[in-house]
Amino acid sequence: MPERIQLRRTKGWRKPEGAIVVSRPSRWGNPWCIVVERSRGRTWYCVRHVTEERRLGSFSVPEHARQTATRQYYSDLVNDRLPYSVDDVERELAGRDVACWCPPAVPCRNGRIDFWRVQCHADVLPEIANATTESEVTA
Repeated sequence: MPERIQLRRTKGWRKPEGAIVVSRPSRWGNPWCIVVERSRGRTWYCVRHVTEERRLGSFSVPEHARQTATRQYYSDLVNDRLPYSVDDVERELAGRDVACWCPPAVPCRNGRIDFWRVQCHADVLPEIANATTESEVTA
């Protein structure tokens, strides 16, 4: 079963052989980033596109910003708004470990990822790459 790996900078740590890095700026990186802004004594977590003048909103809770960025990534992927398609993900990432700097999502009791709570696109990619039916991808 493919694994979701968190990249680390700790001394002696090595990325497992064969794992595909999906963090920004790799081909698979999420174009939606979180920018921290401070205004009138408050901290806001703004979801912005890295190359376009688009933003999805500002959030006072960082987890909500990460969830929004991840959901938009998923929407962009399944609606062909990225430079690669679901077919590309299936062809190139199926059966492969993927690695990103974000902490991995905690699976539910059934072993699946709760897409309403996922906070990194690297948790979405293996679910899509290893789905066996179209209904699993769009669920």
